[in-house]
Amino acid sequence: MPIRVGSANGGRRIHGNLSSNPGSPAEGDSYYNTGADKFRYYHGSDWAEYGPGSLGLSANAAAVNAAEIYNSTASYNRTNGYYWIKGDGNGGAARQFYCILAADYASGGGWMVVANHDGQKSQRNSGNAHQARATSYSGYYGSDNTISSTPTSSDMVPNISFSQNMNDIPFTKAMHVIYDNVSGSVTSSNWLANPLGYSYGSFSSNQKIPTSAAWALTFSSNDLTASWSGSTYDRRILNQSGSTSSAFKGFGVYNSSSGASPDINGSSANTTHVQYPVYCWVFTSNPTGQSSLTFSWTDYGSSGGTFSQTGFDDFQDGSGMGDTWSVRNSSQSAVRGKPSFLMLQ
Repeated sequence: MPIRVGSANGGRRIHGNLSSNPGSPAEGDSYYNTGADKFRYYHGSDWAEYGPGSLGLSANAAAVNAAEIYNSTASYNRTNGYYWIKGDGNGGAARQFYCILAADYASGGGWMVVANHDGQKSQRNSGNAHQARATSYSGYYGSDNTISSTPTSSDMVPNISFSQNMNDIPFTKAMHVIYDNVSGSVTSSNWLANPLGYSYGSFSSNQKIPTSAAWALTFSSNDLTASWSGSTYDRRILNQSGSTSSAFKGFGVYNSSSGASPDINGSSANTTHVQYPVYCWVFTSNPTGQSSLTFSWTDYGSSGGTFSQTGFDDFQDGSGMGDTWSVRNSSQSAVRGKPSFLMLQ
């Protein structure tokens, strides 16, 4: 039983040693997390750890997510870079993520770059490249350098395709970002630049990526716009050119229509270049069934004409947008075939 500080049936609660965050918290509640070996307190919307210390600077001081660093009082809480993240402490060893903490980036920092496709080759490149996914599934996280091993900071740069292990790491926002210049390091001309295009959704409560190979989530709020450098910057991906249909309802890693749910209504991917389950955003989202109207890192495996085998496109395995998509205040040609990444906050 927790100790109450204040009124008998109110006030804040001091819990004992626990292995995970207690349920139904109130602002001011605290406890000792035995997995993280740290005291935690509830600040009204999430659990945080006492004192910034060296939060995120080492595996022993790993943060729950990038938002915890951003919301801390650490002197570096607005400094972009590689930080150690461990989630709620039940997802294995801490691992590094590139974290965007700049306050003027995408309506406020606290973003983790969790997967990237470099736009230089097909998703799996005949098995010689890492097929990027948003994943917690063992064997699916890796990079072009180590196809099925946990990436390190040197593996997570714009000119390398990678997926970092998201097991047990909470998030409430997701954004797929299309960028232009692929270089060997993160700069203001690639990941940190204003995007060529994006799709953005959020959730009303913390989400975690399941440990299954295929999974899907539906946003609580979709079709969101974001600001860069203090100004609204609208480059939302459109389902149909000339329309206002940019409300992509969810994202995930989907089986083909011949597989188990969650699946997309297509099955004709060229498996030399991309294999199911495949990472997609979906305009029609059904996590327990079939979703449709999709985009991915690339098209489904063909090249030429209206298909990009190497960079951003709708995923025309039968589930795509029939090449009718575009980008607000821009064009299809400005983004087709470009590299892109997924970031979560």
